[in-house]
Amino acid sequence: MASELYLHPLFQTKVELLSADERVALSYRRARLLLQTYRLTSSDVQHCSSKFWSMMTDPICSLDIAMFTIIAAHVGLTIGTLSRHLRERPDFKPLVDRMLRFDTVGIYLLTERGHGLDAFNIETTATKTADGYILHTPREEAAKFMPASTPSFGIPKVALVMARLIVDGKDHGSRFFVTPICSEREMYHGIRSVRLPPRSGTAPLDFSITSFDHVRLPLTALVASDILDYAIPQRSLEAWWDEIWRIQLGTMAVPAPWISAIKAVAYIGGRYSMHRSLVGKRSTPVPIISFRTQQWPIVQATAVGMVMANWFPIVIGQAMKRSTDHRVRHALSVVAKTTICRHFQRCVPEVAERCGAQGTFEHNYMARIEVSIVHRIAVLVLIFGKSRMMARVLSSLKGTC
Repeated sequence: MASELYLHPLFQTKVELLSADERVALSYRRARLLLQTYRLTSSDVQHCSSKFWSMMTDPICSLDIAMFTIIAAHVGLTIGTLSRHLRERPDFKPLVDRMLRFDTVGIYLLTERGHGLDAFNIETTATKTADGYILHTPREEAAKFMPASTPSFGIPKVALVMARLIVDGKDHGSRFFVTPICSEREMYHGIRSVRLPPRSGTAPLDFSITSFDHVRLPLTALVASDILDYAIPQRSLEAWWDEIWRIQLGTMAVPAPWISAIKAVAYIGGRYSMHRSLVGKRSTPVPIISFRTQQWPIVQATAVGMVMANWFPIVIGQAMKRSTDHRVRHALSVVAKTTICRHFQRCVPEVAERCGAQGTFEHNYMARIEVSIVHRIAVLVLIFGKSRMMARVLSSLKGTC
């Protein structure tokens, strides 16, 4: 599948010759092609089948990180969250089917501008009424941050919006609500999307700040197997983690493109070093690959790429075991993401540096993929933010190994 996709005209387009909006539109078209190629079912997504992981680890994803970002949120988070409720909520099936065909794009509105990764303390509210809910952003800092919610690229979007469920004036904890965001042409009433400025050097996407002004939702908007279950959770933090259960799997999927990218960079650097030559004091040109200082970064990147390509499926297998505690699964996901991203950050700049001025041009890939890792740097904040949870996990597992 990877070779077939690579040969498709959508992946032969030279993105560096396009405008930012043309590149965004291309990423959406590529995402549709990728999803249609793998033809996932809701069961594939829910249970993270081998077909699901084949798509997420397809080397083509490293060619367009914006496309991968769309797919990761659309499939891994949005469809994944809904898939768990399909048996008891058949009314979700038409929506999930549209998303599996990429006729509708799903986005995951969890974090807020004023809270970032402290998503447990969000402020968006969904107030229960006689016939549904009123979704509202109480202040500017409570606007949902980053997910691409604009209608600019001709495709309808629907969001899973995390909001505090308010019943009779009492906070019943955070829950997800299915919220139509926009049609092919315009935002729906009461929803505002402000596109964020471009990020230097990265694959562009229509990242946005999204807010809600007393948006009315039906009773069926609540993402739950029982739409009449408004009970206040006894353990609010554990209930919250159960709501965002797909995050741990999404964290595991995030570093997949970086492994292919490390291999690609090693290949580009190696090929460049084989044909780039110096004459110096000799009469015949000498390829710079003959220098130890040139060999080491390329060999290191090659070795890292090969080791990570073999290690990553093992970690996935351990994490996906049904017997694995969900807290351990999350820990394994964070370890995998951190390890791969850190090796990427060490290998890629070294190889790019050995390619001289040519390594800095976008069309030579290395500079573009290197900058794309920056927006994933929040992994450190994620680790520090979860330190208390990790301590709790280790404490609970003590004596069981």
